[in-house]
Amino acid sequence: IGMMQGAFFVPRTEILAWINTVLKLELIKVEQTASGAVACQMIDAIYPGTVPMHKVNFKATQEYEYVNNYKILQQAFSKHKITRHIEVEKLIKGKYQDNLEFMQWLKYYYDTNVNTKIEYDAVGRRKEGPAPSASAKKDKKALAPTASGSGSGSKKEKIEKVEKSDGAEKAELTEKKVKKVKKVIESSHPEKKAIDPVVEKEDAKSAKKKEEQDIQSKQAIQALTKERDFYFGKLRDLEILLHYHEKDTTPFIKMVKKILYATEDDEISIDNSGNLIFRGAEGGPSEPDPIEKNSEAEEKPKPCLLYTSDAADERSSVDLGGRRIITKK
Repeated sequence: IGMMQGAFFVPRTEILAWINTVLKLELIKVEQTASGAVACQMIDAIYPGTVPMHKVNFKATQEYEYVNNYKILQQAFSKHKITRHIEVEKLIKGKYQDNLEFMQWLKYYYDTNVNTKIEYDAVGRRKEGPAPSASAKKDKKALAPTASGSGSGSKKEKIEKVEKSDGAEKAELTEKKVKKVKKVIESSHPEKKAIDPVVEKEDAKSAKKKEEQDIQSKQAIQALTKERDFYFGKLRDLEILLHYHEKDTTPFIKMVKKILYATEDDEISIDNSGNLIFRGAEGGPSEPDPIEKNSEAEEKPKPCLLYTSDAADERSSVDLGGRRIITKK
């Protein structure tokens, strides 16, 4: 489906509401779909039980984990003969626009193919998530109670108590050694005592300053994100408006479309007369596009009369050609 079809005009809020309703999630950003787990389960919701949800990792945080999810998604696409190309390298970067467009397409596909009569248990399917690793299983076995009864359990408790007491004694000895070494250092370097409080104060100041900088950076990022979303919404509204005026072929509409759909390689500028100059990636500059042709501007100029000081008493005038015109009394 093309960019100008209705599927790509679905706003971010509607996409998030759809995902959270169908999959019983609580997403607040489109970028949270970058791991591919949401897309995998959405295909499972369309074709229940066909995606191996026990392999889908909803807790993925690294790009290589995202790639594993997208491999599962690609297998599901192949199984159901879905020809949509998945741009994995773009999606795993977590950029807003790429993931929004993919979710918009997925919603369109969901609305077209889902069987609403079948009730889908999203939470139950997610509980079949990735199986624990071999090391985790080994830890569980180690923590599980043995079948030898309470005698073995009490023996185990005794061993734990002994281990704890040994550990406490070792910690106490270590602490004593550290104090002893400190005393030796302070006695050999008496000026150390005077320096330490100053150093500690400086460290506290630097830590506080760093914390303030982190807060300022977060606030700046939030402001930039809000501003980006605001202007993206404006562009989206403009694109929707143009969609409803596709048949309008006026020069102004054409120029707006050129600006809106220009790529990074295209060069666009507007001259002092308000004309659009467009330089494509492959060609040279095009002829300037006038914003609007003024039919009145094409008419021949009319003579303009200028009154002179010496002819004012005679109620005379002179036109721009230098001819003197005298009005008879």
